[in-house]
Amino acid sequence: MVGSGPVLTGTPKKVPVFLTFCFVCVTIYNMKKSIEFSQHPLHWRHPKWGKIQLRYFVEDCKIRREKNIEDYIINNGVYRVHVIKDNQILDDFFESHNIQLVEPEHAELIVITDQRFSRLSAKNMLSKLDALLAKCPRIYFALNRYYLNANEDIKDNTLPEHFDHAIVEWLTKNLNNVIVLNRSEIFVEDGSCFTWVVPSCELLICKK
Repeated sequence: MVGSGPVLTGTPKKVPVFLTFCFVCVTIYNMKKSIEFSQHPLHWRHPKWGKIQLRYFVEDCKIRREKNIEDYIINNGVYRVHVIKDNQILDDFFESHNIQLVEPEHAELIVITDQRFSRLSAKNMLSKLDALLAKCPRIYFALNRYYLNANEDIKDNTLPEHFDHAIVEWLTKNLNNVIVLNRSEIFVEDGSCFTWVVPSCELLICKK
């Protein structure tokens, strides 16, 4: 919903021959220079992208998955939360509802939305989730379903074809003594659902 840029009309001015020659010389010089690329890691994203994109909407709006997390916290009377995230989501909510941000061992709920967590190897992810569950019995985990197992060759032919169902079954089988509930919405990912802000696979992991 971004407006179009300025439209240039009228007859363009003639460019002096000298300036054209200078431009060509600079272009040739730059072509000979080696190109240096940004050194940002693959998972790098600007932490304010979500808020910037929302400014294009006239009405007040919120990302659905962020609202789902807020509703879960309110409806379950949670006041002490440990958060693992990589952007500005939930900040205003925590402040307005007096939610305490604490270490995992003091939390009633751990919220994970950080895209980098989704990029962990499958074994490393299981290890970190088990470690967190040993400190806090509930995790609200927003996972990027398309990153999981992208960097290693772990195969389990017994899992369902559906991404979310397979992830639920995989976590249930491999985490220690847990119940995994799928809270995801079903939609086709076309880039318009802000999944780079809050990943689209929403899971509630609870110790039995």
